[in-house]
Amino acid sequence: MAVLVACLSLAAGIVWTVWSWQATSRAVLFAPGILCALLSCLCVTGAVVDARRRRTEPIADLEDDLALLKLSARGINAAHPPSLKLQRSVYREDVALLVEQYEADSLRYRSIHN
Repeated sequence: MAVLVACLSLAAGIVWTVWSWQATSRAVLFAPGILCALLSCLCVTGAVVDARRRRTEPIADLEDDLALLKLSARGINAAHPPSLKLQRSVYREDVALLVEQYEADSLRYRSIHN
């Protein structure tokens, strides 16, 4: 988003400079362009700083957290059984993931052994 704002600001500065090129005053000519360039630099700097501050979590940690959440959901569902509609939708999600995993394993197995 910040990069988009920076690009639009830079484009606005260029358009303003071209549009008012015949102006006699240099303030009218360059002030909006400089303002747009500063805004562009600020947006790009903010995007770079934000990207550096974000840390990506390892996939193994995310999978462990997912397993813990599924286990806690099963515990809660054992105490308070969910509706039949919810049970079916959860089953369909789990089955779809298992089928995708088996398909990937099958493709890998066939590529290795054929």
